[in-house]
Amino acid sequence: MHPYEAALRVPGRELLIREIDLLHSGHLRLLTEFTYPDGSSVDLFLVRSEDGGFDRVSDLGSTLELIGLCSLDDVDEGTASAAAENCGGVLRAGMLEKLVGSPEEVWPALRAVLHACLCVVDTPRWKK
Repeated sequence: MHPYEAALRVPGRELLIREIDLLHSGHLRLLTEFTYPDGSSVDLFLVRSEDGGFDRVSDLGSTLELIGLCSLDDVDEGTASAAAENCGGVLRAGMLEKLVGSPEEVWPALRAVLHACLCVVDTPRWKK
């Protein structure tokens, strides 16, 4: 087991992460216990870097994609970016993410990105 994956498999953390899958891309998919308002699960990814480690936790764009599918308004990246930053994440190229430099940084990054996903979706601008 990779040290980054081991950092996620600590007792008690299964309350947030239901399952961890290794994808063909080398990314780890983290199926969380949280859902978006439409009922779909909030899945995050530990993204594999070019050196074989992992360099960030990301939603790979799924949050803004969901907003675009469910909202009559166009997604305003400025509004989404501000909401993400207020909740501890960063919006880059349509993806909510947080950089990690070591296994110890994975858990705080995961919590920040998960919080950012839920904050961005809960932004009043998108609600009907």
